[in-house]
Amino acid sequence: MTGWIQKHDFSAKELGTLLESVALKALYGFDWDSERATTQERETCCPGMGLIADDGTILHIIPLPEGNLIHHHWKREKKYLGLFRNICAINSTGEGISPRTTEGIIHSHFLSAHECTREMVLEA
Repeated sequence: MTGWIQKHDFSAKELGTLLESVALKALYGFDWDSERATTQERETCCPGMGLIADDGTILHIIPLPEGNLIHHHWKREKKYLGLFRNICAINSTGEGISPRTTEGIIHSHFLSAHECTREMVLEA
């Protein structure tokens, strides 16, 4: 698992290879309030943290005071009639997600339990 912290000015700080505990420390150790306060400039983006699993699945967390916004991007292989392979992109978004639920989603992502992660994001 690798990760990054996206800043308001579109720059990113690479976090390298991460353990789950290090990812949580990076999420809680970053000053999101100060970073959001600088988004009054013209061209900005929402600051957030991204985690990329070895299979390319992405979990993007945008910490907000009213609850986190989380995007989960997963590519799943499906077979039609048991013969024809097809790769489907499955994108899920959840809003207002509590810190405790966010931790559960991150844990699920680290386990590569993508269907579970998707369900947790959608149900939050």
